[in-house]
Amino acid sequence: MGEKRWAVLYAKNSGKKKKKWLDGVLLVRGSAGRHAKVVLFDEAGSVLEEVGWQAHRQHLFSASRHT
Repeated sequence: MGEKRWAVLYAKNSGKKKKKWLDGVLLVRGSAGRHAKVVLFDEAGSVLEEVGWQAHRQHLFSASRHT
């Protein structure tokens, strides 16, 4: 699979009624679609969230959290 990037909008506090949307980049790295790492970056390039994904389980699991 290699590496794919998308420009995204994200909100830091999703519990608020009026969310402040921010620009970011979502990076997906993986090999042959079996296991992947999904990383969310802010505009400055800092890691906000990093999770792992396994294709056969069809859900995300937390690998580590950088907030």
